[in-house]
Amino acid sequence: MSRKVRADQADSVPRDPAEHQQLLKEELLLLANDCRSYDSGRELAHRRIAGSLRTLLHDGRGNDLVGRAGRKAGDHWLSTGLAFHPKSVFPFLRLATPSQDPFGPKYIPRCHNENAFSFIAVSKADDENLFDKKGLMQFSEWWKQVVISDLKRRTHTRRSLVLAVANKDAVHYDPELEESYRDLKGKNAVGWERKMAGNALPYPSPIPATIRQIAHEVFQSIAVEMTPKPPEPSKPINRPRSTFAPGYSNLPLEKLPALREPCFCGSGRLFKSCHGRQTSSIVAPE
Repeated sequence: MSRKVRADQADSVPRDPAEHQQLLKEELLLLANDCRSYDSGRELAHRRIAGSLRTLLHDGRGNDLVGRAGRKAGDHWLSTGLAFHPKSVFPFLRLATPSQDPFGPKYIPRCHNENAFSFIAVSKADDENLFDKKGLMQFSEWWKQVVISDLKRRTHTRRSLVLAVANKDAVHYDPELEESYRDLKGKNAVGWERKMAGNALPYPSPIPATIRQIAHEVFQSIAVEMTPKPPEPSKPINRPRSTFAPGYSNLPLEKLPALREPCFCGSGRLFKSCHGRQTSSIVAPE
């Protein structure tokens, strides 16, 4: 029985191996550019990163570039971050870590945090139950490894998260979303909050930082020489001391509360009766 050939495949010819290698290199260059865009503050670049990861890794019909180029085989896929315990009742983030940003809560990928545990640091950790010791693994295990677990214990793997972002928000637009993905995008499904100025502020979605960290792992696994350098740690701005709140050198004058508003330290006292009276060089509005 002859196999039916679609009209768009009638004149198609297979690509040669050298072309697969060239396409892989080009896609990795595009991915590196999108990672640099994310690192410069354009967080929405995570959508393009997810699209590139899908092209590189998803074996829908044997069309993934990494597999076609023969780069999937072997236990060289790097897994970073904390170990996941299925019986834990707490939310779990493997690849994203909370940032101490003075202007509000946010997540950053672990490759941007010099204090986050890398593969080398993890392998030397003392607590065998806390940190992931596997490090390098087969692609199939790495691709299906849990990277996020929310308050309702709904889990997301690298595969499910990359495909959700790529298929729903990047390569394609889907008017309907799975509930767990929708909650992770915009409803603080992880449930983490940060107290600032006496208020509990919810953390935004961990999806962008997680996608960026997956890209970091891909570069470390198959193309170390093309890994984008993470942004340099921010340095304190050299301003006159009087423009900062005493004891809180990262809080600029324009962020200070009015004298009759609650103090930013969370003490419950008015600003004028707390940190606002510690120096006469700070002038706050009434």
